[in-house]
Amino acid sequence: FIIIKDWDGVVIIEYPSPQFYMESLDSELYRQANDLRAQALQATEIHAADCTWAIHAKKEVENPWRKESMKLNLNIDMSIPQKIANEKMKNAKTIEAIMGEPQRFMQFVQDERFQQGKIWMLNLLKMEKNDYYKEYGVRAQAHLTGKISSSGGSDQGMQLVSDKIFSLTGNPDLQYDTVGVMQYRSRQSFLDYVSGSRANNASGKDKNSAMSDGFTLRTAGLATQGLIAMLVESDSDSISDPDGPKLIKSRI
Repeated sequence: FIIIKDWDGVVIIEYPSPQFYMESLDSELYRQANDLRAQALQATEIHAADCTWAIHAKKEVENPWRKESMKLNLNIDMSIPQKIANEKMKNAKTIEAIMGEPQRFMQFVQDERFQQGKIWMLNLLKMEKNDYYKEYGVRAQAHLTGKISSSGGSDQGMQLVSDKIFSLTGNPDLQYDTVGVMQYRSRQSFLDYVSGSRANNASGKDKNSAMSDGFTLRTAGLATQGLIAMLVESDSDSISDPDGPKLIKSRI
């Protein structure tokens, strides 16, 4: 298994059904194209997911972010998740799996490609056997969209989400539980948000008490995170899905 840290591209393709996907793999046209694909690619990961546009989907489309169970709850007993988070903080490898490598984070901060424009973050998430990350996710969405923070806005928050995901290629020992794409109005907005998470992990305090507890819930509920930053630009032809946003042309 090859671990790739610098991907050259991210592509999201919609198929009418799993059967249609399998039939396309068996077509002569695909076999011919796959020869060129094999020559061009050093490595690839393929994850199948039954996704929903979290904000832009039509009301009749099932959306896990609209379910009653996903409503914001600020009255959670934090004693157990705080204990779990504190124990995790003692293990550097455990925290690295959740927070990432500091040197990689600094490379992103200094990457000139991300100086301007909205940022999309592709999240591949492996959860612990509890519901704490889901509680964090609701708070994060509310914070970024301005429901519990004046720093939010309609141009931030979850764009694409699914808790039905199967990793077809990649690390054979890791099956993710959730895939999601978060939008931030800029890299600085993302850094401001993340700085709250890192400050909370270091001190247990945050200016926003809802998100202070939220970051604790994240640490307690998350086992592994794969995170890829994408810079999006206005391009009405980049998304053909009529339910999706009309703004995506990305480079990573």
